[in-house]
Amino acid sequence: MGVQVIQNVTIFFILIRFYVGEGQRFSNCSRLFSCGDIRDIGSPFWGGDRPPECGSRYLQLSCRRYNYTTIDIGENAFLVAGININNKTMTLARMDLLNDVCPEDINGWNSNSPFRYTPNVQNLTLFYNCSSPTTSNRSNFSCIINGTNLVAVIANESFSDVQAPNRRSPCELTVTIPVLQSALEEYRRNTTRTLQDVVNEGFEVKYQIDAGRSSRSDNQTQTVFASFVI
Repeated sequence: MGVQVIQNVTIFFILIRFYVGEGQRFSNCSRLFSCGDIRDIGSPFWGGDRPPECGSRYLQLSCRRYNYTTIDIGENAFLVAGININNKTMTLARMDLLNDVCPEDINGWNSNSPFRYTPNVQNLTLFYNCSSPTTSNRSNFSCIINGTNLVAVIANESFSDVQAPNRRSPCELTVTIPVLQSALEEYRRNTTRTLQDVVNEGFEVKYQIDAGRSSRSDNQTQTVFASFVI
């Protein structure tokens, strides 16, 4: 009888520890991420006061100096300009291109990331050190990276006022950057708009929740947007 009592007491305390742990986890995951203009973000994101078990492993948000939110994708850091929980979309902008479209180093997009472009995204290609100019003066701008001239930009074949350099005189390097199609269309209509304006508006991605990581639902419905001014 004494052994049975001891076993029951042991099971009782194990259950207490389990429920206390679950209660603590629920309490931690009830905390929402807020940084600058990005406010009250819960599952499937984590970061700040929200521990890793509260979200997907790929969706860690960081609050940087001057209160702006970033997310790391591969080797690249992106400014988080907006999050739409309902549509599972984010508006991102590359930190290395913000306010300076001529960075010292440009890395490619990580194709293994849990993000896919939305239909409103279009590729913008930058051509480095081309041996022939493009057909549009507007597509030519001064940009020197490690002594190399950035001399052309092309969106796609339908972007008629910007054409690629002659195939017989190729460029040394091309870099493709995702941008909003609406921003490119405005750039085409408005001559006061610059390439930097287009890049600064960022691009939209649809995120996928990691099935291997359980995350608590917070039933959030809001859309939040942040300013690019940092």
